[in-house]
Amino acid sequence: MELTEEDNQLVKQTVESFISPENLSKEILQEAQESRRKEFETADYWFGVTLVSVIAPFATMALPIISPDLNVGLLLPFILQFIVGISVLF
Repeated sequence: MELTEEDNQLVKQTVESFISPENLSKEILQEAQESRRKEFETADYWFGVTLVSVIAPFATMALPIISPDLNVGLLLPFILQFIVGISVLF
């Protein structure tokens, strides 16, 4: 089965209609960057970060109950995180 000139032309048009790999990779990268940027701009993301900043220090504040010999100065960063989380949340 031989391809006619018209078939060859249609094949060439089909191949040329595809986007080049370089352009495709640029578009995918740009779309991923926009998606990531939008993810950080949403209020839900920052609410989640703030909520974790408020709740996470409670676990470390329970450590002196478990281990009374623990230096309380080690808890200072978590207490500060708690204070900042509360101030941002409210």
